[in-house]
Amino acid sequence: MSTTPSQILNQAKLVLSKLEDMGMTDVQSTDTWQSRKNLLQLITGTVAQESNFEHRRQMGFPDITKPFQLSEPEREDLSGQGINPDRILAGAFGYVQFEVATARDFFINWRRLNQPSQYWDGLSRVWFGTEVPWFMPSAPMLAYFLQHHDQFALAMMRFRYQRVPDSLPPADDIEALAAYWKQFYNTEFGRGLTEEFVSNWNRYLEPLALDWKKPPEDG
Repeated sequence: MSTTPSQILNQAKLVLSKLEDMGMTDVQSTDTWQSRKNLLQLITGTVAQESNFEHRRQMGFPDITKPFQLSEPEREDLSGQGINPDRILAGAFGYVQFEVATARDFFINWRRLNQPSQYWDGLSRVWFGTEVPWFMPSAPMLAYFLQHHDQFALAMMRFRYQRVPDSLPPADDIEALAAYWKQFYNTEFGRGLTEEFVSNWNRYLEPLALDWKKPPEDG
């Protein structure tokens, strides 16, 4: 089931609000969402490019249907269907097309070195429902949340872009945002093209005249 660009924009606003509440203060905090327009355009543009607001799983890889390790009977059942169970955690997940290894890196290394523990405790509480300090989600749990929980996936994208030392391009400069996505998200090793980013922006986002200033709606 696909999600509309307007829904992703609203989810992105909710995520930024939650991250600010948890202590991510590098996001510009003003009275309007206009100040975050370039960041919101980068986030929604990345989703448009990575998944066309449609693909929650990298093509060619099986869906993950529960946040736990597969039991032996479940592995045998998948094998009987011609599905390699070892590929369940491989590939990219969610509309943001994020890999589990990258998400684990945020929780293990970047968290330890760069963020206060109360920030990550808040993250675990909001998305994983645990009060355990410094909670480390399992690989299946990360994969499941990336594929099935859009706000969590968008938060992971936000963390990835936050690690970039270069400043964000200005709002409405879609070619510059495309170049930023290519350099720091898709990277030189990815197959994506900046021309594709611009084309997907024009296809999915430009015709909608999205109201970037509107506050998010709960949901």
